[in-house]
Amino acid sequence: MRLHPTIILAVFLASCAGQPSPYGWSPAGGWRTGSGSEVSPASRQRRPNPSRAAPAPESQEPTAYRVASDGTVGCADPQALRALRELRSSDNGTPRALAEAHRNGHCMTVFQVSRWRLDSAEGDMMRLSLLHPNPGQRETTLYFMRGEVEAQP
Repeated sequence: MRLHPTIILAVFLASCAGQPSPYGWSPAGGWRTGSGSEVSPASRQRRPNPSRAAPAPESQEPTAYRVASDGTVGCADPQALRALRELRSSDNGTPRALAEAHRNGHCMTVFQVSRWRLDSAEGDMMRLSLLHPNPGQRETTLYFMRGEVEAQP
């Protein structure tokens, strides 16, 4: 005799209905862990992370910057950024030369979603640091051309 799968499922569910689930919410008023111990809902509340606290405003100047357009290039070495600009505007800007300058200058392509803070400004360049790096990521500091960056309110 062969049983239909829905009958097997119904028998299984009926046998489990009288037992509390080892995981999830229990009607008794708490969360259950795998060990069967109760965890109160109050203990599951999130605590504020002090490392993500907003810094106190120091002056009226804008504290955040972003690139004016997606695909803007920033470099860790200011000379590499200047070299990239020259290669792009000249006939010597072969793809191989551009890639080599990009790699040697530790350059990155940046998008508008990233927010940056001003470290220093020298002539036509600005040195910016990423405001919110990913967890575990070291601080990212790049040079940008002043005309490719705009202040955020």
